[in-house]
Amino acid sequence: MYGTEDALLKQAAFLNQQMAQARDLHDQLERFLTHTTWNASSATAFCTRARSLNTLLLALVGRCEEALHSLNRHVSEVKRVKGLISAAEAHVQQRVAAARALVERAQRAIRDLPADQVSLGDRLLIFPTAETHNLATVSVLEFEGKRVTTDSFLQATRIASLRQPQPGSLEWLELKQLFDSRGW
Repeated sequence: MYGTEDALLKQAAFLNQQMAQARDLHDQLERFLTHTTWNASSATAFCTRARSLNTLLLALVGRCEEALHSLNRHVSEVKRVKGLISAAEAHVQQRVAAARALVERAQRAIRDLPADQVSLGDRLLIFPTAETHNLATVSVLEFEGKRVTTDSFLQATRIASLRQPQPGSLEWLELKQLFDSRGW
């Protein structure tokens, strides 16, 4: 599951702070080396070591910038994936809600009809049991002026009974892919 990007943004802020400190130290050392008037063999050795340290500080700033760019790219990718998950979750939930509504309407309509007007096959279809869940008939049901085939109704019962993942889970993307592949 994806949460907030807070931890990543805190890490980015920390990297920014470290980069700024390293850059400030580099600049201070550079100014010192440029303006030093000290002349002696010990001064030459000190300046050589200070220049080496300054080179390392500059390399550290470069690595911090690279890490910061990588972190920002990762935050963008997390946001993109969260958006995809959110869209998939909304799409699947809409389809499941529509399927559940169809199943409920069909069950209510059949339940309200007199027994002599509903065939045993339709009763088994609308109220499937473990043994008859995969019942294949070609009868056509009609609800609210729309024709609903048995296959469509069975498809709706399958959709309505799907286990839904936790909010924000990557499983929503897999479920949407399943819906798309089956034309749901």
